[in-house]
Amino acid sequence: MRGIGDRTRREGLGKTNAVASECVESRGLNVSIAITVDVVGDHGEGLGEHHEETHGIFLYDSTTHVPLIVKLPGQRESEKVVAAQVRTIDILPTALDLIGVSPPESLDGKSLTPYFAGNTGDRVAIGETDYPLRFGWSLLRSVRANGLKYIEAPRPEFYDLHADPGELSNLYQPTESSAQKMRTLLPEVHDGVTGKREDVARALPDPKDKIEEQNLLHRAMMASDENRMSEARSALEKALKLDANSPTALRQLGELEFQAQEYGKAADHLKRARQVRPQDSTAAFIEGQALDKTGDLAGARDALEESLKLVPSQFEARLLLGQIYLRLYDAKAAEDQFQAALLLQPKSADAAMGKKTPRVPKTRQSICARSNALHQQGSRRQKPLWSTNSEPSNTGEEKLICVEQALYVSRRNLLGAAQDHGLLPVDGKPAELEVWRVSHRSGGNINLGQLGSNKSS
Repeated sequence: MRGIGDRTRREGLGKTNAVASECVESRGLNVSIAITVDVVGDHGEGLGEHHEETHGIFLYDSTTHVPLIVKLPGQRESEKVVAAQVRTIDILPTALDLIGVSPPESLDGKSLTPYFAGNTGDRVAIGETDYPLRFGWSLLRSVRANGLKYIEAPRPEFYDLHADPGELSNLYQPTESSAQKMRTLLPEVHDGVTGKREDVARALPDPKDKIEEQNLLHRAMMASDENRMSEARSALEKALKLDANSPTALRQLGELEFQAQEYGKAADHLKRARQVRPQDSTAAFIEGQALDKTGDLAGARDALEESLKLVPSQFEARLLLGQIYLRLYDAKAAEDQFQAALLLQPKSADAAMGKKTPRVPKTRQSICARSNALHQQGSRRQKPLWSTNSEPSNTGEEKLICVEQALYVSRRNLLGAAQDHGLLPVDGKPAELEVWRVSHRSGGNINLGQLGSNKSS
């Protein structure tokens, strides 16, 4: 049998076992004597046909025409070959039919049992690929029946598969009646917002004009997955020469530079990607991370806010934004972000700790700025963290606020700073610092002066 992949192919295959089991169990049937085995291909590979190296972009037979093998109980119809065109959505109704269960009305396919008895008629196969939309290109739809094939695209295609099985000679003419008749077989699809999806997609680039770019993007993805970063970067740079505003290439290159710790370059690429595709929340999140690494806290804040407007449920973005607000001395905004993070992950210690951060009076901002500078430098400073003539008096409370502020920025650097300045023994652990913080806040016997003068405390 020739199984033709269609727009419900994967959904149908994925639900086969669940739906069949539910139908069978609800009727208390014993199917041990009626077992069938179906073997079907999910998709083919372009391997260069129509310049497509992989699959998912086009709807030519090279990727949609797949084998289907059915083994019936008791060697029935063994070695029988059916040349007719059928669909993968027909598999589940066939399995249910063989065990005497009527399929649910919601199923699109029909049982293949008539073909076991000699039926030779083709069934109409509808195909669709939304994958090009991921790159900002038009979706494609197709209908295949009676040896003819019509592909709905910005530049439509029509093929006589008997005379042209390789689909190399496009016969489409707007006035050609056969093509127009095939087009009427395509169901109307609406997106619920903008009307007919095919009308919207028609305004986008035709994937046929973008296939070289897509091949480069795929090569870059594979090279990146295999840690061949120079190859990935080269492929992405070539893709950008084909389309300087490719949002996918810009984002992938931004992610690549971020991994290479080239944070300035990463932020630039991701910003450009978002200008082309403003709804990309992931690009905004990574841009926020990159800007944070460069020290551009205001830019990082803005990028993270944009990301969270698009997808409010990002825990990591909430947590980072809260930390950035702390470093911008906006305790109220920070508390809001930590509270939102706790709603997403109620057991998060980081979010809970951030929510308890004391509000830092502006008269003490210079103290905390020193702590933040320690975090940004990523190294311990030998100069005392809290003692300059231009800063407020070094009361225990002021020192406590400064250390607490740093606690939510970088535990590792805080511990080092506390050890360097006599606030903890050299072998002190983060847990001990937290014990000290809680004890001091609750009026316990341990305070900063004791820790500073007695390293064994």
